[in-house]
Amino acid sequence: MPPDDLHGWGHILRVVDLCEEIAHEELCDGNLLQAAALLHDVGRGIEKEPVNQGKHHAELSEELAIPFLAEIGIDSEEIGAIINCIRGHSFSAGAAPEGIEAQILSDADKLDAMGAIGIYRMALYQAPANRGMRGFAEHLDEKLLRLKDLLFTETARSLAEPRHALLVAYREEIKREFKF
Repeated sequence: MPPDDLHGWGHILRVVDLCEEIAHEELCDGNLLQAAALLHDVGRGIEKEPVNQGKHHAELSEELAIPFLAEIGIDSEEIGAIINCIRGHSFSAGAAPEGIEAQILSDADKLDAMGAIGIYRMALYQAPANRGMRGFAEHLDEKLLRLKDLLFTETARSLAEPRHALLVAYREEIKREFKF
């Protein structure tokens, strides 16, 4: 896993917690969901290696998860279901999550990009690119403020409301202070 809190272990644990919170209200296979949540971003640690250029982290996560799951004795049907969740979790990959577990993982991953944590993660993401406050505002507009409309479960939509409201208020304050 990458050492940062952007996609590292802290992110994984928050997504696992969010999956559990959503799963408490939605009918799903909690064990399958937890396995997928723990492995959904494992490919992030190797995506910058030259051999992996052009591969999306979700694809790399699948490639790492399959042999690991087989090695620990997970049967092929369950591996397929876990991989389906990993494949469909990413906003940027564009693959639609198929099934409730995949939808919950996708929702939890999006929720972790919203609210105060989302603002913190956005700062970590934007700082190395040095795109300034305008780049920050563009990221808010292009991605974070759109996330609530991309959620699948009613539970996630409910959890998203205060997080989205904070993003909207933050964006308005940027407009006011920076005059754009």
